[in-house]
Amino acid sequence: MLSLAVDDSPIIRNILQHILAPYGKCDVAQNGQEAIDAHGRSLNDGRPYDLICLDLGLPYFDGIAVLSKIRAAEAQRQLPTKARIVVVTASREPGRLHKASELGADACLLKPVVAEQLIQYLKDFGLVGEDGAAQAYGVLVRQIQQLCDADEIPVAVLAVIIR
Repeated sequence: MLSLAVDDSPIIRNILQHILAPYGKCDVAQNGQEAIDAHGRSLNDGRPYDLICLDLGLPYFDGIAVLSKIRAAEAQRQLPTKARIVVVTASREPGRLHKASELGADACLLKPVVAEQLIQYLKDFGLVGEDGAAQAYGVLVRQIQQLCDADEIPVAVLAVIIR
């Protein structure tokens, strides 16, 4: 599985990358322009993303604009399979979430990020099987423990983000 984690928060990007990495390559982008560029490169390389985790509150292009541009690029190329897009947001504003859904978001993951919920989406989308998800989740837990041990993510911050 090829995935892209897009968030302006380095902590959220790191967490998303660690959740997704056991399933395959996970690229990251910190703003809307980087996300659009990465998506374009993946299409040009003939290896489109299977999954994109997309924050709505991004600099340069917000998540709604990025989502719109991604879906337009997929339509223009007439791709047989579109990327699954999970909106990752702290916004509880129904209008923004409804707009994201109208533009083709497949799911919404509210912050703080809950690893089990994202992994369940991967299973629901058919991107991973049950056995792979359980194994990868164990790897994720070990990776997060290593980050905390190395003080790359303070335990208190991690507890708030993941719950």
